[in-house]
Amino acid sequence: AMKTFVESDEDKFDVLLEDNVRAPISIPASLLSNQDGGKEELYCECAERIWNTIQTSEQWENVSGRQCHLRYYGWLGSIPNLEWLLHHYIPQTSFPANNNNEQNKGGGGGVFPFPSFVVQINNDNDNDTTTKEEEKEDTNNEDDKKHNANTAGGTPIWGAYAYSISSTGYQSLIKSLQHDVGAILWKGKRMRCYLVKPIDKILPRRILSTLGDELEEEEQKKDMGVVHVTREPAFFRAPMLSSKIHPQWDEGFCRSTEYQLDHYGSCGRLDWDDLWLTTEEAEIVAYKKKSSCKGENGNDGIWLTLAQLTELKLKGGGKDGDA
Repeated sequence: AMKTFVESDEDKFDVLLEDNVRAPISIPASLLSNQDGGKEELYCECAERIWNTIQTSEQWENVSGRQCHLRYYGWLGSIPNLEWLLHHYIPQTSFPANNNNEQNKGGGGGVFPFPSFVVQINNDNDNDTTTKEEEKEDTNNEDDKKHNANTAGGTPIWGAYAYSISSTGYQSLIKSLQHDVGAILWKGKRMRCYLVKPIDKILPRRILSTLGDELEEEEQKKDMGVVHVTREPAFFRAPMLSSKIHPQWDEGFCRSTEYQLDHYGSCGRLDWDDLWLTTEEAEIVAYKKKSSCKGENGNDGIWLTLAQLTELKLKGGGKDGDA
């Protein structure tokens, strides 16, 4: 897929997607409520965010004389890390959007450099919650354990489900892996065999390394680098998507996505209802909201897996959130 993406000449692709994403395809409810007139019939929030990101990134290229080789349109992290990014890292590192789009007049939009270091967060000090250390690319299983959907620290951003890569970036990635096949493998101390690293660990760090832009945190505050991340995600992780690697974090992924929907937009919050969802996913979201209103699970509501939803419906519980 990546090879096809970079080798297409006549029909250039904009985004490479995985099948676990959902997108806001209509006018967000929070934005629609503020409109005193009609929006264009063909308006699509997802497309707006994609083009805003591309335009801002290209603007940086024109100003800096350099090229962005990997651009993220969809990404995620734990809620504590999303908070750290929003309040600490992004304000210091982002390249602001500067176009005539109505959504960006309030200062939203923009891109920021991919944080390639490990974050350590001290929850006892809200004013200065971060220290840092360079992340080794060949992470082991102990490193992976702390990169979960609920806790602070570790890799600030994970997920490679919506991105674009340049031809130069792709060629450097392939050449690097051909010369070092072991770079795609890792093995913990108690593991009997090697496993392949997740692609979201390989992509940004290999491109940063091979193209000579692997920077420490303080350096990243002064330089955008060649891997850009959108401040306004255009794609989000599907609700209660069953992870094959970390099923224990499925609910945590949903909570993180809710935070991202609510906080990472320039002109109003997004909600699950603003995303295109399958019928079953919409029912799962509806059940969660209904259970939250009932005060279940400490007012957080209950997230059902697809199997649990199916079981409740078979018991005659109904549908559309009434299961």
